[in-house]
Amino acid sequence: MIARALVTACLMLIGLAHVELAGAEDIARLQAGVVKVTAKPPSGTANVGTGFIVRVDKDAAYIVTAAHVVAGDTHPKVEFFTKRNLPVTAEVLGLEGDDEVRGLALLVVRGSENLSKGLTSLSLAGAARLTGGEDILVIGFPRNAGPWAIVKGNISSRQGRDIYFSPSIESGHSGGPIFQGGKVVGVVGSGIQSVGRGVTVGSVEDYIEGFGITAQESMVSTTPAVSAKQDNLATPAVGRALFQGKGVCFECHGKTGKGDGQAASILNPRPTDLTNRRSLKYRTDKERFNVMKYGIPGTGMVAMSQLSDEELWLLVAYLKQLAE
Repeated sequence: MIARALVTACLMLIGLAHVELAGAEDIARLQAGVVKVTAKPPSGTANVGTGFIVRVDKDAAYIVTAAHVVAGDTHPKVEFFTKRNLPVTAEVLGLEGDDEVRGLALLVVRGSENLSKGLTSLSLAGAARLTGGEDILVIGFPRNAGPWAIVKGNISSRQGRDIYFSPSIESGHSGGPIFQGGKVVGVVGSGIQSVGRGVTVGSVEDYIEGFGITAQESMVSTTPAVSAKQDNLATPAVGRALFQGKGVCFECHGKTGKGDGQAASILNPRPTDLTNRRSLKYRTDKERFNVMKYGIPGTGMVAMSQLSDEELWLLVAYLKQLAE
């Protein structure tokens, strides 16, 4: 049990500096822009698909998905990555036919009380040129693979605005984003035989423009207002106490963060040297906070539920100081 706890604690901080994908993009940030969509048509069973946030305003979040995911339900349920297992009601603003590959739908979740902290509206790569062979990443909700599952693949070919990619994926991914280099380059439509299908992101931009909506990459802030008292608390002594105590970071990374903790010898890869400035290179403070708070499904990085938000921010501050 002790060894398992040490491994878990160490992997959590290894993830902070080592989870790099397509140019060190932050997977947790991408997941925060992906939503689970559940629709219940008048007749038939519930349909589960994926959507992604294209714009976040103060009191509304706009989401794109595939039309067939929400067909027959004008008020589907949406679940945010940063507020799991607490679905909220969305409204269907528009439905583009019943084409399972090309048809899109635009949803909106209204009311600031329904918008969870840390929401991200994803960046659309409208100028991307896909010809075939490009590496991609898909996030969605396939059966038996867990929520916000990550699938790596590549573009097989493109015909007009239709994209063909491999591997083929389950229906739970329908309506989800296709990422390249941290930006959305397409939307998953459906899978046929051994090939997945979707449309280029240019179709999304054209579609939402017809509703007066423009995509805008942004984030609802989760950073707490820092009072003079809180600012005084953000000292090396407080962060160090968390690192060496409640956060159990020291067991793998050592008391000075050099990656030489008690459990380091049994881990592969070895714990990250957090005093190395490169450990800060790929993440903002907000991204580090989100990774520690929510974890990264499918990796050794799990949510640090034993720490409060304030403690997480203090630990973020201390990790920055370690590498300065």
